[in-house]
Amino acid sequence: MRNVAGLSTSEAQKSSDMFGKCRYLDEITGGRGVVFATGTPVSNSMTELYTVMRYLQYSTLQQKKLTHFDCWASTFGETTTAIELAPEGTGYRARTRFAKFFNLPELMSMFKEVADIKTADQLHLPVPEAKFETVVAKPSDLQKEMETLNLLYERQRQQYQVAKRNVQIINRKCHELKVQIADLRRMAPNAALQQSLNEAEAAARQYDASTQTGSEVLDVVLTEKSMLCEAHHISINNVADGTCLHFMDPADLYALFANALDHAIELTRKLPEPEKRMIDLLVCRRQGFAVLNIISAVPDGPDPGRETCDELKIVKRIIQKYNGFLTTESNGGFFAIKAVFPVQ
Repeated sequence: MRNVAGLSTSEAQKSSDMFGKCRYLDEITGGRGVVFATGTPVSNSMTELYTVMRYLQYSTLQQKKLTHFDCWASTFGETTTAIELAPEGTGYRARTRFAKFFNLPELMSMFKEVADIKTADQLHLPVPEAKFETVVAKPSDLQKEMETLNLLYERQRQQYQVAKRNVQIINRKCHELKVQIADLRRMAPNAALQQSLNEAEAAARQYDASTQTGSEVLDVVLTEKSMLCEAHHISINNVADGTCLHFMDPADLYALFANALDHAIELTRKLPEPEKRMIDLLVCRRQGFAVLNIISAVPDGPDPGRETCDELKIVKRIIQKYNGFLTTESNGGFFAIKAVFPVQ
């Protein structure tokens, strides 16, 4: 798993040494030679439970085909992404953490094969008396903004599945409509009807997703936003190689382009002359980097980068999550969003 906070992919010599000794003792004792005792089996990260199971239940993990962490994580865990305050306090960043269990009954059933769990209620250990007092503090403006961005970001991630289904339905209906138009054309060859059929076919073609970028996610978002551009009489031109963004999480990829294009559409549709409304999109690979450029025609006025700042903030956090860089530029009636990612 990549780009997940709290997961280290490097090996520690003491951990490898412990694992080797556990495997040796298991072989000579039939899996009965190792006993662990701890009060915090899971203290800092959920990955600690996998580590304990790997020390004590390696043969069981082999039988279940869960020896690799990615297999174990996909079976029992879930990653969640949220926007949080950066440690230096200068802004926000999107962070993905391994923070949720699912299939919990099956996981605990497997873990209890080697674990004898005792709770505080069962042990009756002496503990100091404590007086608890709850102090409610109002959230600061910074916290309110962070909560808003998190909500928008999560909605965008969920919207991808909805948009994907909608595009599939539209594609299927457009295909069926074009087949029916072709049948009518053969059955009624008169010129007046042919003209009507040509208009119907042209209308269907506007909603037929012909974008092929090499990325299903990018195809979905471009199809969705192309229809939105059509409704606002905006011309959108795209040259996109979606394969260079294969390393991005599908929901992140959708949220990135959906917010960037929503920002561009919101600016461009304010132009009074429909013939000037245009958006250019470029996605390509250059010398080991994925490059994203979105240039939109905008009306004269205040800095367009600040008009719909929530979208740009989410775009910036997603780009930072993948170690990329974002710049914006406003010049001569055009606004440009430029991003560069190292291809992983």
